[in-house]
Parts: sequence; structure tokens; C-alpha cells
Amino acid sequence: MPETSRTFANIELKQGEDYELVVTMDSSWVTTNKTWSANIFKDYDRTSFTHSGSSVAIVAMDVAGDNSAKTITLTLTAAQTQGFPDDFEGYWDIIEKDTTSGTKYTKQVEGEVIVWNSGTLTSDTFGT
Repeated sequence: MPETSRTFANIELKQGEDYELVVTMDSSWVTTNKTWSANIFKDYDRTSFTHSGSSVAIVAMDVAGDNSAKTITLTLTAAQTQGFPDDFEGYWDIIEKDTTSGTKYTKQVEGEVIVWNSGTLTSDTFGT
């Protein structure tokens, strides 16, 4: 995925479930001297919303780069996905920083986020 192009990928999360997204990069991409920030936010103004009972502007995803596989892996735990409000809709992105220059930032991927609220399984839903 060349850094000069804009790449979009939408994310759908289900409350209370672990989530993982593996983004495959171009063969020329390297992880050496790079760090990443991947965040979910309500809108591009970073308007606050409630997550796990607190007012936040972003929810950070765990990020790991793998040079041999040419991938960036993003993860959220079940506790993190449970913290989103029912039917949350927002955006996400991965920003890559080249640490050799200290000033070069590249938005690698961006997209929309939809959170589906979870239902509670009880004995009456199974008729038992």
C-alpha cells in the first residue's frame, strides 16, 4: 500500500468481543524506525464521547508491525469493545511516524467504525 494513496477500511465491532484487524502493506514497506498510533474517535474534531463510563476523545488500539509478514495488526480487547456506547458510529485511522526523521507522519489507513450492541443470552431466549 503506497503512502501516496488513500486507503480505506471500515471496522464493525461487536460489544464485548475481542477484535483484530491485520492490514497487509506493499512488499517495499518496512517497520524499521517506525512507530504507529491507531485510534477510534467520534468525529474529526475529536468530540468527546462516553467510553467505559468516562468522557474520552479517542480509544487507542494496540498496534504491532511485522516486517517479515509486511503487516500492521490492530487489536481491541472484549473490555474495550464493551465500553463503547450502543450503536456508536465514528472513525479510525493508523498514523505512522518515521522515527529517523522525527517529523514524517503518514496516514496509512482510515475508515468508519460501527459498534453493534450486544444482547444478553438468558434462559428465556432459548425457551428453557
